[in-house]
Formats: sequence, structure tokens, C-alpha cells
Amino acid sequence: MASGQDTNSAYARSGLKGAQGPPKPPEDESKIPTTNPRMKFERESFRRFLWNPDKKTVLGRTGLSWAKIGLFYVFFYLFLAGYFAFMMTVFYSTLDMHKNGRPKYTPTDGSILRHPGVSIRPRTTPEFMFAAIWFDSTNPASYEGFVESLDSFVKPYRDSKQSRSDCSSGTRPTGTSCKFDINLLGPCASDGAWGFDKLEPCILIKINKLLDWKPEPYTSKDLPDDAPQELLTHIQNLEQSGKDASYTWLSCKAVKGDCMIDYYPEPGFPQVYFPFDNSPGYLSPIVAIKISNLTVNVDVHVVCTLWAKNIVRNGYKKQLGEVIFVLSPDDYWLG
Repeated sequence: MASGQDTNSAYARSGLKGAQGPPKPPEDESKIPTTNPRMKFERESFRRFLWNPDKKTVLGRTGLSWAKIGLFYVFFYLFLAGYFAFMMTVFYSTLDMHKNGRPKYTPTDGSILRHPGVSIRPRTTPEFMFAAIWFDSTNPASYEGFVESLDSFVKPYRDSKQSRSDCSSGTRPTGTSCKFDINLLGPCASDGAWGFDKLEPCILIKINKLLDWKPEPYTSKDLPDDAPQELLTHIQNLEQSGKDASYTWLSCKAVKGDCMIDYYPEPGFPQVYFPFDNSPGYLSPIVAIKISNLTVNVDVHVVCTLWAKNIVRNGYKKQLGEVIFVLSPDDYWLG
């Protein structure tokens, strides 16, 4: 009783007009509402949205309304599919879809795309701006990937099933491809490890295929002054001996570090393999360079350059027809 009196006195002292004390709970607890009327209304509204028996609607639409909108979208998507198929038909009608077809458009003479690129094998990691060949000659696991890349690249050259013409006479029959004898690569072709195990790796160099591009070979008389003296001497020796000197010449040099470079079969690509016309079985000519006199743990940066009259190398085109790679013979390779 004292507690009740204290509570009533507190309400009286609060100064609130009409304050009679705390509210009393209902005598019958069954009369306390257990469901929120708002929630009940929302559930009922949602059910009627799904199916309204009065208006006979589903999701707010009658059957006729659903039929109209469904028919509209059927015809709409049929139109889109037909339009797409028509445009693809028009597009493919402009292309030569034969196995040995030709592209619809080719670069003009003024485009840098009219200058061939040069690439090397083995393929290397794309993480660097240039090709980096890192290996340990005493650890086969370090160069296993390079050997596999080279073997895979020369596999088509060793395929005797493909019919190709013998162009050793310096002429190529129209519409055919020339055979390239892989044995011309000298010691590189017969070495199962491509020289990596002897610290004398072989690097294969090829000109990228460029449709209808025909090189204009230099002679000893018009070779640029910045060409290596060794290349000039080699061309002069071929001319004096009466041999064919119609090549797209190749020169490689170490711009950092020291090494010796030998070329197989020649420091250049024979003219008979050009132009590339997408003939069946075409294989690009290859030059193998065997790099020796390497020093362990000393990187060697090598630049290889193509030489032809129609490979412009000045201004912003200075590096056209060039490839740069780095040899890193290490003795601490970690597999």
C-alpha cells in the first residue's frame, strides 16, 4: 500500500492536471489485441493484387490485358531477332568466308600497318614490355617451357603430309606455298634442348604475315650507312660469288652485355617466300640465331632489325621491323 501511495503522490506532485496515477492494466488479458491491423491490411492488399476475385485480375491485369501485352512482346522480339539476322547476313556477305579468303579492307601504303612486324620464338611471359628469357642451363625445369614453345612452333614445318612446293630454284608456282626445310637451321634443328642446356640458346625469328607485302631487298650498293658492317660484307660475298642476294636482311646485336651471334641458314629471309597471299599451307621463313659466349648472371639485351627498302625506319617509325629480347642466364633459378 505504501508503494501505491508513493506513486500516486508522485503523479500529484508532478503538477499535471488530472493526473490520477499510472494506467491500470485491463482486468481481462484476452481483450489485448494480438494482431496489428495495419499488417493485416497490407497482407490482404497483396493477396488481392495477386488475384482480385472482384475484378478478375492477376497482378493488376485482366486476361485480355495480359494477352495483348504478351502478343506485343512476342512480335517485338521477333522483329529484333529478324533485324539482327538481316544485319549479320549483310555483314557476312561483304566478307570472304573461304578457308583461304582475304580480308575486305587492307591498310594503305601510308599506314604503319603496311610495315611487317618481326617476332621471336620461344614465347615468353607477357608481364614485361619486351621478351625476357630467363633460364638456368643446369636446371632443365627452368627452360622446359621454352623448349616446348620452340617444338610446338616448328611442328608444322616437320609435317610431311602438307603438300608444298620446292622453291630452292628461286621461283614459286602461283597459288602454292614454299616448303621450308627445318634442317637448314643447322645445329639448332638437331638439338633437342635448343642449346639451352649448353648455355648456347637458339632463338627463332620470323616476319609476321602481312598480306600482299613484298619486300624490296637492299644490295651492297644501297644498304643504309647505319647497317652493320658484317651484314654489308656478307651481301658483298654473296654478290661476288654469284649467289642469290634477294633477301630481307636481318641483323642482331647485343646492345647490353656481350655475346656471339650465328645465323642459320642466312641472316635474312629469301624473297621467294613473299608476298604472303594466304595460300594453303603457307609457312613463314625462319632465321635461327645461336647465341653463345654468355656469362652466367649477366643479362644480355639483343636487338634484331629487318632491312628492306620499303621498311621505313625514321622518326616515330624508328622501331618498325625491330624486336628486342633479353637473355638472363642465371644459376639461382627457382622452380
